[in-house]
Amino acid sequence: MNKRHMALMTGCLLLTMTTAGCMRKAPPVPSSAPGDFKQTHIQQQPHDTLTVDADIVMEANVNVDAVSTYTGAPVTFDAETVMRALLGDEQPVKTETIGDAETGINTQYTTADGRGLTVGENGVFVFSSLVVYLELAVHDSASDPFYNIDVYADKPPHSFATPEIVFAQLKESFAAMGVTLSDRYTCYTLDHQTMQQQAEHCFNETPEGFRPEKLRPFTADDDSYYIYLYTDIDNIPLTAISHGTVDDYSFVPCEQPRATVSADGIVSLFFMPPYRQESALETAPIISAQAALSKVVDKYNTLVDKRPWFVDKIRLEYVPQRVKGDLDKVTLVPAWVITYRDETGLDNDGEPSYNTEHISINAHTGAELL
Repeated sequence: MNKRHMALMTGCLLLTMTTAGCMRKAPPVPSSAPGDFKQTHIQQQPHDTLTVDADIVMEANVNVDAVSTYTGAPVTFDAETVMRALLGDEQPVKTETIGDAETGINTQYTTADGRGLTVGENGVFVFSSLVVYLELAVHDSASDPFYNIDVYADKPPHSFATPEIVFAQLKESFAAMGVTLSDRYTCYTLDHQTMQQQAEHCFNETPEGFRPEKLRPFTADDDSYYIYLYTDIDNIPLTAISHGTVDDYSFVPCEQPRATVSADGIVSLFFMPPYRQESALETAPIISAQAALSKVVDKYNTLVDKRPWFVDKIRLEYVPQRVKGDLDKVTLVPAWVITYRDETGLDNDGEPSYNTEHISINAHTGAELL
């Protein structure tokens, strides 16, 4: 494995987070495929220490009788095209090429107000001076001890624009980059008062050396929207969960695309290259969420150490699998991605602590994707 892919894999392992928020759910089209595809929730107790209380997430208009497995490849970006799409009439004051053929070549633009735009093989990223403070104020990983994204839900819109207008502008910009976003999005409203409270708490609880030297106050100019973006194949979302392992070169980095947008424009953006489908390898009916769950139950029953598992979400997604011998090609497999919390012990306060884990079941074969 070359340094570029190792750097990408290592970075994604560190950055991977569990997606928070609500995705729109809708019943599937009528089907003759075996299983109940009208279910939207499963509540079961298959084992004393295995609890299932899970929403089933499958988008509308999925033809469960004819879902395809595809060959695929990552979308590539042209730096100048992305720069024009995201910066518009704002011309960068500095442009430089960073990296090399081993680590990945990126073009970095800097604007007059200090924002940075990086475009390269590893994705498209926007950062600003506010980002380091946003990282104190906004925590959306379920495993983060400061998890707080829900405090920004269901808040009134900002005066500078509604979430609908901001998303429409993002979608238009991404289309100019050559990327079609799904019409679905998850939006949180970041107001400066709540950000100040949350950032102060995190700052005070974080040891020196792992936080900024000072916490600058948030102002109304920092009011913004934090938006999860999605890309689909045949109305089925691409997963935001990394799969595989680095040791056997099967690791495929996936990350939830997300943007922070204020009245001044994009404050931050994290967008790894999505995968595009090429040709269909197989088109067949898929198994139901219940059938996929039964595979997880079978796996749990084989465990010697049956720590408590709590299954809370089952989603139909496309999961990229690395093609052996070709790090730039994947197979896009429809799969039921089953999310569960694995009890790992007690924390310092004597309360149960958990890891959030995922098992992906091939929706054609019922086999686990590793």
